[in-house]
Amino acid sequence: MFDRGGVDISGVHAIIRPTSRVLAAARHAGWPVVYLRMGFPAEMLPFVKDIVRELQVPPYAKRALSSIGDAVTAPDGAASHVMIDHTWNTAIVDELAPRPGELVITKPRHSGFFETTLDEQLHALDVDVLAFTGGTTSICVESTLRDASFRGYRCVLVEDCVAEPIGADCARSNHDATVDLVEHVYGWVTSSTHLIDLALSHPTLTGGAPSLG
Repeated sequence: MFDRGGVDISGVHAIIRPTSRVLAAARHAGWPVVYLRMGFPAEMLPFVKDIVRELQVPPYAKRALSSIGDAVTAPDGAASHVMIDHTWNTAIVDELAPRPGELVITKPRHSGFFETTLDEQLHALDVDVLAFTGGTTSICVESTLRDASFRGYRCVLVEDCVAEPIGADCARSNHDATVDLVEHVYGWVTSSTHLIDLALSHPTLTGGAPSLG
């Protein structure tokens, strides 16, 4: 969707490899892995344009988000629609594919907690420390992280596993702003290398805030 809108997605593509390593370490340590993906049910296609207008998206993304619901052809030749659930457009990339039994939640807005069962599912897993990866840093990731903080979760942003195209060519980008905000207000910031080391040395980490330095 963003690529069709002329937005540079190379930074988001670059986080796939470190995120894959984090996933492997988390699974090895026995940590729960939860996926969030944004998408709209097919029955909402007639109303999707109205929903996009409600999102109050920044100007840079309007040209991309205005294509939500458009009919497109997937790379394999199948018929698809932009950001409509259960199509190629909302599929998780192969390199980060969930394992059987891992939780996958489709969210209708930027925050993973908005009108989803995420909070209930995390409580059921007895989770209170969350490590965040994904894109984009200042929109979906930050929205979900803020909501998690408001609900009492201890939040860790994995800096090299999140990416943001807004202002990426500026001296201080939106990605940088979110990293600074999380570090000073909403939680902790770490690297994939440090988190992997933590996963391998503390496989049953629960309770108090992690030592992330």
